[in-house]
Amino acid sequence: MRVSLVSLCFFFIFWRKTLSKVSSGDEFKKSVSVLGNNHGDARAADDEDDLSRRVEPKRKNTQRSAPTRVFFEETMRSNSSTAFFDAFFHKALADVDEFQGFNVSKATLASIANRSGGKISLYVLKRRAIGDGKFEWNHVAGRSEFWSTRDFHAYVGEHVDAIAKNLREDFVEAYFLINNYDEPQSMGKRCVDIDRLRKLHPNVGKGVVSPSDRAPVWSMSKVRGCHTDILFPFPDYFSHLRETKIVRDANVPPWSERPSDDIAFRGSTTGFGDAASNLRARTSSALIDEPGFDVGLTVAIQGFQKAWAPHLFKNVMKAEDFCKFKFLMDIDGNAHSFNRQLLIAQSKAVMVRVNVFTDWIADGVMDKEFCYTIDPSDVLRSAREVRRNLLGNLERAERVANAYHRLTRWLLRDEIVVRYLRDAFTRYISSVRFVQ
Repeated sequence: MRVSLVSLCFFFIFWRKTLSKVSSGDEFKKSVSVLGNNHGDARAADDEDDLSRRVEPKRKNTQRSAPTRVFFEETMRSNSSTAFFDAFFHKALADVDEFQGFNVSKATLASIANRSGGKISLYVLKRRAIGDGKFEWNHVAGRSEFWSTRDFHAYVGEHVDAIAKNLREDFVEAYFLINNYDEPQSMGKRCVDIDRLRKLHPNVGKGVVSPSDRAPVWSMSKVRGCHTDILFPFPDYFSHLRETKIVRDANVPPWSERPSDDIAFRGSTTGFGDAASNLRARTSSALIDEPGFDVGLTVAIQGFQKAWAPHLFKNVMKAEDFCKFKFLMDIDGNAHSFNRQLLIAQSKAVMVRVNVFTDWIADGVMDKEFCYTIDPSDVLRSAREVRRNLLGNLERAERVANAYHRLTRWLLRDEIVVRYLRDAFTRYISSVRFVQ
């Protein structure tokens, strides 16, 4: 899953074909000529049980400003991003607080990792010695290494002292269930509409961790309101983070000079389902003949048969053709389409997204502030409305595109991801108590 940024007009999303319907072995492959063959992502607790909780009040919810474009620009001018950081990551960090007061069994965590079939690994954060400020991040149980989480573990290991620096002096160790797959693994008791969600995206599932396990899971994606997974950065983030340290902004055509006002998408059939249920196929079917949209599937994978909907398949676009579009679509794959959102930002196009899942940064990317959103439950009507809004105010659309580009440049910095992990880990460790 590597991305070449030497010239963004020569980028693409190409993901390795999964070996089976539930396998998570597909990796991104690199090409310098196309965007649009993404073959997959990383692939793929309630507080009602008083017996497993300590009596401890939840953190108070303080009213925060929304992470708007104006707020972001003011933050950048002031060179102090603390307030915007708190607003941008509010939802993701608040997920950790849902586990405040939990008693978490270390034996249960190890059992989950060992019975998960490689989907989940157990890691421990440990202090080396009291008072020395040094920490370790080590594998404990389950799969010891998986391609989609390899960069995350390497990054935590490299920056572990900075990530753990706010922990209490008496901290000794804490345990983390790390999900190796795209899809979340912990459905909460409050998820009462999973059947409706599965109609929107067949990859929505219960996962391998049940509410009765009383075990927090760290994942790369979730369906908000359904899953209790705590979010950590996806692998493409670290690829882009490395690239931004050695490559400046790519030279792409000015937004206003791009000739096409169509909203474009090319991609594989990544995700479960047939022609009627697969989110990418369903979205393409709704828009294939709609004026103002240039959408198409390029490769049938993960059991999808091209014969089911041959009219939806188009040739892969050349890189120079993608650079002609002002608007590019982001559609969920196996879960949230991690890489594409960053590539769209680098291209300085407007991102038009069709998402059921979210990830650690997607919640903060506000609709009509940094992107535009199509409702996956009513694609055609919603897409028409989005296009009217875009064409009705092209100057605003360009501002949105430029702001999203700047936002991702801000996100792709060590100080941002280290602070996010520091805040998330610190909250987690202060929220739960590990028992045998």
